[in-house]
Amino acid sequence: MFFPRTSKFLNGAKLGTVLVTGGAGYIGSMLVSELLKNGYQVKVYDKMMFGVESLASFKSSPNLQIIKGDILDTASLERNMIDVDTVVHTAAIVGEAACAANQDLAIRTNYLGAVNVAKISKAYGIKRFIYFSTCSTYGKSDDENEVDELSPLRPMDFYGETKIYAERDIIRLADEKFSPIILRLSTVYGLSHRMRFDLVVNIFSKKAHHEGKITVFGGNQWRPLIHVSDVVKAVLTILEASLSKVGGRVFNVGGNTENYLISDLINLVKEVFPEVQVETLDAMTDQRSYRVKFGKIEQELGFRPEHTVLDGIREIKNALDKKTFVNVEDRRYYNHLIQ
Repeated sequence: MFFPRTSKFLNGAKLGTVLVTGGAGYIGSMLVSELLKNGYQVKVYDKMMFGVESLASFKSSPNLQIIKGDILDTASLERNMIDVDTVVHTAAIVGEAACAANQDLAIRTNYLGAVNVAKISKAYGIKRFIYFSTCSTYGKSDDENEVDELSPLRPMDFYGETKIYAERDIIRLADEKFSPIILRLSTVYGLSHRMRFDLVVNIFSKKAHHEGKITVFGGNQWRPLIHVSDVVKAVLTILEASLSKVGGRVFNVGGNTENYLISDLINLVKEVFPEVQVETLDAMTDQRSYRVKFGKIEQELGFRPEHTVLDGIREIKNALDKKTFVNVEDRRYYNHLIQ
């Protein structure tokens, strides 16, 4: 039996208890670290597919509770929703390669699991629910046009489809007692407690450093890019905003100056790795191309990214120079290699 209660933190979740699904992941672990620094009580709810090393530097915090659990395990979720004020749902099978490797797992995680967490959150009186979606739901936009939150969703991969289905059903749960917020993230890059080398900026940087060569397929595709620390900043902005401003709404997360052609990204990599050789092939293995507008989150919430792609490339080079990662080819750094 549970007793839904009115949260003390509806008009700006100051110092409440935040449950982060996927809290040991690439973005989740960085978010958890920052939430703790800002005085929040944090529950990490994670299947631990990539282990718990990402939480090692702050796992002893008295404000942190770590729970190994599956987002489809309703009984476990219900036990851990007690005394939670906000849920940030980051848990997902992320990326087309990982979703294609196991479509059944992708559906169960990205759609069924996400909706399950949202429904249980609502049942337990948790009003503020932040859901991580992706700008790849836009699929392919016309070269001259930027897309915004009202643009048609035309995903070109299975990953984007799973995110759209979850968005749709989570928003349908919205009412005066439940306020989901959808964040469509740009493609993320940068160093994390749980590192990934299968993201475009990160993998180009790794290849330039370790192999001295990058192969580009096409190069005329547009991508919005955002540093992982700026994603965390965006979540904190949403957490601290009045629900009257964010509840039941969709926000693209990124910066208007941070849309890049892949060929432009290569030029930035060359600035940091001037000796790198680049092979460009005509075949475009990834047809997605989208330029995104971020005026809504900037104008309404004052959010702007602080980092540039060049910052991210430089920090990855610095980490690789210092041999921060024993083996950059380790399976743990690639989502599609661990299921």
